[in-house]
Amino acid sequence: MAMSPRLLRPRATGFSPRSIAGLAVWVDASSSASLYKNSDGTTPATATGDPVGYIADLSGNGRNATQGTANNRPTLSAATQNGRRGLVFDNSNDSLSLGNISTAFSSSEGTGFFVYKIAIDNLYTVFRTRSNNTVTLVNDAGQWTYNGAWRTARLNQLASNLPYAAGSAAIVHTLQASASIYEMRNNGSLVTSAAGNWNAGDSYELMADSAGGAWTNGTLYEAVLFSRVLNTSERQRVEKALGLKWGITIP
Repeated sequence: MAMSPRLLRPRATGFSPRSIAGLAVWVDASSSASLYKNSDGTTPATATGDPVGYIADLSGNGRNATQGTANNRPTLSAATQNGRRGLVFDNSNDSLSLGNISTAFSSSEGTGFFVYKIAIDNLYTVFRTRSNNTVTLVNDAGQWTYNGAWRTARLNQLASNLPYAAGSAAIVHTLQASASIYEMRNNGSLVTSAAGNWNAGDSYELMADSAGGAWTNGTLYEAVLFSRVLNTSERQRVEKALGLKWGITIP
């Protein structure tokens, strides 16, 4: 069985997401003690190229990211970002599931931070939630769109255009949604906003929309999710800390 998240100690940056109320999920690819080859968290992943089927949730909430199919697991990268390794997704079938954590976002509010970079300029997904046959795609689809016949502007029904090209440096991407407004930021700067909220889904996935066939060719470094809207000071603290940790400039 995997080590308790309370015993895991990510490298210090002088800040921990646990210091902010409402932390729901925290997975960090640079925390070597939290990575496992298999989906039950019993065989550590330590070497370059090792498959990763389990990342312990460092929030202490037990919402671990897993992949039960061996061939669909990302691998531990050889290249580093600011001296820290990430997880490489193959643009074919790799993904990590957070399972049904909709109770964490039952208030229809949430804030998510994702540190990643992509290898090819193609349709890619950083985070998605599926509910009532709708899906979140945080990708480079070209424009904000609504999913199918749905017209309610909710987080799990929007696709977004990221001003971010292949081969770019890693980015801190922030999604924030209250009961009335949905906002997206890259490296601390507002990209766009719309009416909407964080509509809880029945499952959550990182770096893929496997049900929709949208796979990512890129590297995930860290994902931090809160079950509420952070105030400006809190949001900026997280963005700045992630930028410092991963060597990303946050204005």
